[in-house]
Amino acid sequence: TFLKKRFPIGSIAKIFAYLYMDKNDFDTLFTCKGYNIIGQKKYLCSINTGHGKISKDRALILSCNNFFLSFFDKKRIHDLKDFILKFHIYEKSSWDMGTEIPTLINSWQREIVIGKNFYQTPAYLLALISGIANNGNVPWLYVDKNPGEIHYRIPANVEHLKELLHRVVLQGTAKGTNRFLAGKTGSPSQKANYITHGWFIGFYPFYAPHIAIVVFIHNGTGKQASIIASHYINKYYK
Repeated sequence: TFLKKRFPIGSIAKIFAYLYMDKNDFDTLFTCKGYNIIGQKKYLCSINTGHGKISKDRALILSCNNFFLSFFDKKRIHDLKDFILKFHIYEKSSWDMGTEIPTLINSWQREIVIGKNFYQTPAYLLALISGIANNGNVPWLYVDKNPGEIHYRIPANVEHLKELLHRVVLQGTAKGTNRFLAGKTGSPSQKANYITHGWFIGFYPFYAPHIAIVVFIHNGTGKQASIIASHYINKYYK
């Protein structure tokens, strides 16, 4: 599963969208009412009552779908595609773990910013969050070698993102877990029903990372995944 199965990443995709916005100095305020109508489609946010007036920082912390959907029009999605491709998404992330399947993106449409049609392996996401923790230097994943060799560099400054991922734990969708943890949740819907999978990708401690973690749950939520991550972090350092 770690290398050979990929799953929809849901709101984990907002990390890519946020870094694109941050790199290009885009900042805007958006009023989230809990839903948004774009063209002939109605999109629901993670909170029925909406998030109110929200910035891109708060949109990431609270995982506001409608903020990102409203910002990324057709032109910006084209530019976002070029940006995401710089994350080596079609390459393997591990060096000595055997065959690994690449990222799958079925359609480069607006919904990609909330993870629709965007599938990745737990291995890829572990390398990505390790790179964020490591100030943008994404490592190769190893079993039998000492870590440290760099695969690629994230094409944006991640310093502020790291702070926001800590605030996800203090104020956002992973609130209530270990306060020294940082990370991002995702709860992508399965096809034809409202049951979700749960993701949490993170690092610990936020101020001087020593460990990166990825949790994936079938038929769960991102919040549940963050609780499991917190449990194992606490157990590891007990």
